Amino acid sequence: MNRQKIRLAAATALTAVAFGVAAPAAHAAETARTPVSAVSVQQADAARLATLIAQNPAAAANGEAGLNAAAVAQLQDAQVVQYGSPKAEAVKALLKKSGSLFKAAVKAAKKGADAYRKWVDSLSNFNPLKWTLKALPGAVQYEIIDWLAKQVG
Repeated sequence: MNRQKIRLAAATALTAVAFGVAAPAAHAAETARTPVSAVSVQQADAARLATLIAQNPAAAANGEAGLNAAAVAQLQDAQVVQYGSPKAEAVKALLKKSGSLFKAAVKAAKKGADAYRKWVDSLSNFNPLKWTLKALPGAVQYEIIDWLAKQVG
């Protein structure tokens, strides 16, 4: 190592300590992690979820306070879930207009979400559809993938 690299390393370390980056990072590395137990929505039954919602202090503010066990069970039912977010509807219209890209998207979506993402990544960087699809939130992307997989073509 030459003198310039040593000075640069020392200056970087001094700056990290001065800004307080090094100490919390070192402390975080030393502490032992304790596993956090989590209950997934699929494991909890509707009555338990309704009880948890009722106990949540934020439930009154966000409109969840009126949910009972029957309403929660209905929300969990996969047959009742309806799509139709405005972003998804706009992307569906765009895909329908794109012709050959629509057929390729359907073909990729029928193979699964990973194949669909690979197809999107394979599009040209100059293609605005690529960046439109990549910019969508995750839930809307899954909605589009699900809709495309159900298409005939």
